Amino acid sequence: MTGERTVHIVGAGLSGLAAALSLSGAGRKVVVHEAAPQAGGRCRSYDDMVIYRRIDNGNHLIVSANPHALTYLDEVGARAEMLEVTPAHYDFVDLRSGDRWTLDIPTPFRPWSWFGGMPPGTGRWGLLKDIARLLRAGPDDSLDSVLGSSTAWETLWRPLGVSALNTEAETASAVLFAATVRATILKGERASRPLVAKRGLGEAFVDPALRVLADRAAEVRFGSRVRALTDDTDWVVATAPAAARELLPDDVPELEARPILNAHFRVRSTAEDVVFRAMVGGLSEWVFHRDDVVSITISAAQRFLGVPADEMLSRLWREARVALDLEDDVPLAQRLLVEKRATFAQTPAQLGRRPGPGTSRAHVVLAGDYTDTGLPATIEGSIASGRRAAERLLGQI
Repeated sequence: MTGERTVHIVGAGLSGLAAALSLSGAGRKVVVHEAAPQAGGRCRSYDDMVIYRRIDNGNHLIVSANPHALTYLDEVGARAEMLEVTPAHYDFVDLRSGDRWTLDIPTPFRPWSWFGGMPPGTGRWGLLKDIARLLRAGPDDSLDSVLGSSTAWETLWRPLGVSALNTEAETASAVLFAATVRATILKGERASRPLVAKRGLGEAFVDPALRVLADRAAEVRFGSRVRALTDDTDWVVATAPAAARELLPDDVPELEARPILNAHFRVRSTAEDVVFRAMVGGLSEWVFHRDDVVSITISAAQRFLGVPADEMLSRLWREARVALDLEDDVPLAQRLLVEKRATFAQTPAQLGRRPGPGTSRAHVVLAGDYTDTGLPATIEGSIASGRRAAERLLGQI
């Protein structure tokens, strides 16, 4: 299985690129097939012809506790493309009351010093009790059933949980969210620092990876749709689950999906650095201001899929203005993007259906944030899945 045959990778999203980097770094000849005209999948940048700016197709945040993402950035020489917020803190704004606060996380983690900042109306010990309940959650528990009675539910846990898992709080897996809290907050400030792309996801994660792969003589074929997997070839199937299921119906289960809605506004105000805010009490969870573009995100957005675009843009613009204290009355241009199948539904039932990297065919492995990495369907999960798939094909696991 680990001979010198060429490895063909289906999909040039982050999981496919991560697998290609691992395999080419191990000396394997690699060919990447991407049906779209560009790489990056759901983590890409492009020149938008509506707002006439280069934008990311969605907003993504990684943290310093993401070893796979940081190792990937180091391998492709792009760590400098990320703005690391240190010491770790997260600015919140309540869109209903106008209250603002900063969530600070100390290092090392000490209950008596946590937090320097916290949501209004909550207390240090109450938040610690919340975390204790979360860490005791069982495999069938939802986020709402574990933390829904907390005084910090609406101002902290619900928006963080929904954005981390892209699943409504009533059904989102408490265990999966607990894994995120365990890897960040409980490890203190150094593990909790947010990192955002200074210029864009393409400049940080995609373009540098393509350059490294080109230097290693790996081939990336755009507009190349694979419709069947030949038996005399090693394959990494690194597509979205629906596309993977078409190729491997016996190995990839049907998984429920959840949408993400992103709005982008070109504005007069220019941010010197990337500014981002967490929001509560509104439709959205995060807003980013990079250069003269403001981007805002709604996770688990299925309830808004039937709302007219103009109405959504109007409502989201009002939230962005409040959160960022923008003086612009109206945006210069605006754009609404909907990813109907952005991630799989990260519920207890769906987590039990996640496949591993192996398949029923010895020469075929799976990669993708929907596979069983033990992580949410995020950048970190995507990259981790690509690394694991490569290790499986190389006979390392």
